[in-house]
Amino acid sequence: MFVGSGGTGRQRRTLIAVFAGAMFAILTLIGMERWTISSVTPRLAGFPGVSAATVSSINSNGWSSPFALASADQDAPAQLTGVSTDVARQVIEQARLVVLRGIGTAHAERLAALGVNSVCALARQAPGTLWYNYHANLNRAAWARAPGPDRPTPAEVRVWIGAARRACVALFQVDEDS
Repeated sequence: MFVGSGGTGRQRRTLIAVFAGAMFAILTLIGMERWTISSVTPRLAGFPGVSAATVSSINSNGWSSPFALASADQDAPAQLTGVSTDVARQVIEQARLVVLRGIGTAHAERLAALGVNSVCALARQAPGTLWYNYHANLNRAAWARAPGPDRPTPAEVRVWIGAARRACVALFQVDEDS
């Protein structure tokens, strides 16, 4: 009389457990996106201090990714695009900053407004001061372009600066070895 009825309860509990686990995972991912992750897509367009014509020239000559530019030799983009070596260095510095630890183009634009135009300039910053200055003088137009009004968080700024310090040391070691 009770044969087969035990399986239904067990199946129901298994189904409930699977559903609860899936909901927990989904809510965790949504929470991570909302409260801990603010990296933005790095794009060549919008590099601070780099003209649209220069970006277009670099892009049309095969340098379509900030990641490729960030790892490029200082003279490579100048040779391929006809821009000056100084402009190429500026673009490469911006690319290195944009791709560092999820900074992205929008954050790099705001950092440039604060005078932080390179990885090594970021490495010289004090986390608390940079976070305060980043948020202190934003006008409505800057807020509209920012990745979020509460971004970056103090923890994100500390991560950026820590990564910049490690990268800046590595850059100087490479230059000294050359």
